[in-house]
Amino acid sequence: MTDRASVVMRTAGSLAGMRARRREGRPVDLDAERRSIDRITGLLRAPRGVNVTSEHRGGVPVVRLSSGAAQSGVVLYLHGGAYVLGDARQGLTVGFLAARGGLDVVSVDYRLAPEHPCPAAVDDALSVYEDLVVSVGARNVIVVGESAGGGLALLMLQRARNRGVVMPAGLAVAFPWADLTMSGASIVGNSGRDMLTRSELVREAAWFAGERDLHDPAVSPIHGSFRTFPPTMISVGTRDLLLDDSRAVTRAMRSDGVDVDLVEYPGALHGFTALPSPEQRRHRRHLLAFVSTHLPAPSDSTGAATAVADTPPGRRRYAALGHVVRVITHLPGPIRERLLDSMTGSITGDLPPVPDLVRLLDAAGGMPNGKRWKNRLLASEPHLKTVRTRDLVADTGGRLRARLYLPPAGGPEATAAFVWVHGGAFLVGGLDQEEAHWPAIELAASGIPVLSVDYRMCLGGVSYPAPQDDVLTAWRWAVAHADEIGVDPTALHLGGGSAGACLVAGATLRLRDAGEPLPASLYLGYPVLQAHLPPPTPDMAEAMAAHDIIDDAWVEAMVRHWAGSTPIDSPYVSPGLADVRGLPPTYVMSCGLDSLRRASEPFAARLRENGVPVQHDVFGESEHAPLDRPGTPDGIRAVKRLREWLVGGYSDLRD
Repeated sequence: MTDRASVVMRTAGSLAGMRARRREGRPVDLDAERRSIDRITGLLRAPRGVNVTSEHRGGVPVVRLSSGAAQSGVVLYLHGGAYVLGDARQGLTVGFLAARGGLDVVSVDYRLAPEHPCPAAVDDALSVYEDLVVSVGARNVIVVGESAGGGLALLMLQRARNRGVVMPAGLAVAFPWADLTMSGASIVGNSGRDMLTRSELVREAAWFAGERDLHDPAVSPIHGSFRTFPPTMISVGTRDLLLDDSRAVTRAMRSDGVDVDLVEYPGALHGFTALPSPEQRRHRRHLLAFVSTHLPAPSDSTGAATAVADTPPGRRRYAALGHVVRVITHLPGPIRERLLDSMTGSITGDLPPVPDLVRLLDAAGGMPNGKRWKNRLLASEPHLKTVRTRDLVADTGGRLRARLYLPPAGGPEATAAFVWVHGGAFLVGGLDQEEAHWPAIELAASGIPVLSVDYRMCLGGVSYPAPQDDVLTAWRWAVAHADEIGVDPTALHLGGGSAGACLVAGATLRLRDAGEPLPASLYLGYPVLQAHLPPPTPDMAEAMAAHDIIDDAWVEAMVRHWAGSTPIDSPYVSPGLADVRGLPPTYVMSCGLDSLRRASEPFAARLRENGVPVQHDVFGESEHAPLDRPGTPDGIRAVKRLREWLVGGYSDLRD
């Protein structure tokens, strides 16, 4: 797991914190809150292939989700909402368990406070659980709860144990509300940083407790015992107002001998499991793994097929990304800069809620970042301050827009230089993008000059070959000015990430076919290689089961958009389909949780079969675009491997 929040989570946290600061101390308009939640819940949809029915269990209304696949067990789901909001339809947020895990999900429509204070919700949840114990057996049930639903799950199982009811196979709670006295330090420490406010929780706790004391174990499960509880997984974000509730429950469970695993997500806010983000996808993988560990395996395996089938239409999301980028580029400069800086953790004023916008931008693998993040990078990495930079703009012999990064003055003579092309789905990015700047300045600080290339985005009618022409112009400039860069022309390497890797691979094929000098080596990081991805192997399908952003439809739409009127199987548009003989030594990086590995892995094998020296690395736990995530473990590792390749790894393959 990374130690830094994703762009989506940082932006959502900033926006949620501003909202919370405005709401702190204001009275709760419960009717308005319920109308708002009802509208949001009404937008939820079940994954493809999952049937939704309303029924009763133990006399309590429930919503049941089922894929029709061989059933391995049942998930009893308890929704959040501070015991006063929401309904069983929120179980649709865990519909992926039915689609991918071969499970039925039974979401409980428990009674809400203040109309029905404690113990009404506990009574309802326990009635459904006891019904499932009789009908399917406790060993086939996993209890899942989120927020107040997590607290309710704890209360329900404490009551069930006290009544002699058999415990379930497992318990998974996310950011549980376990201490309604709100005595944890995070209530103060995360105030104004999370979506929750203390003043609202105080009111809602009183509604749920009714006449009971908040310290009563029947209200606050942290004051009860967890003896004989089943194996438990607890998930929480470090930005959550209720962070200390999860930590306190974990400590208490361990003291009571429970097998409990606490998973903390850096920078994630309360309710992050409902926000499409890398954190959500990691949580889903953890939850799927937990369920598969503690429930019997289904009699057949349909999860691999549904993992791709139930994702949202990628083509529409790719089109939406283009519209978003057009809007951003036409914003007035100060507003655009504030918006872009908010996506890298710095926000100074109110912004509209833009979760879909940041999700789409994050999915592209590249961000058109503002500039403040670079100042923060220099502050945290002082050695980078000695790197010299110069922007290049020229329109003779082609369009040149690039930034030259030179090592600190007085250092040893460079033995290699790198022409680097960022990604961004052919729609997003620029020289201030993290993926364009961070690898370049890190390499330059270590003694390797870098020319980072800016190319035309496929907007406003731009398509093949314009962006690739820009890459070739920058490459030819580097060859002609190698002495200015500080290396011999034969020591120039060419590389790119994601869509940028597609551009450099196609550009290198054009150089080969034109008989021009080739790069000393080629670097392809998590590359876009073709419109139609090969089917995943079983291992790939399992690894990517919770990855729902870059899907087949997205990739096809992206390549078709970049190709324009050119056939998508053209070798310069889709280099994964090209004749690769005669290419220079090539480094291919695949990310284990990235759909694009389905093309990059066989491409690396085909290079090797055709006599091209190849190094192929698979970053098993990495999502797409680690070079777009400065300071993260997988990003640091990717830069380290890139440097090792440039200073000698490529030549070792030739020997």
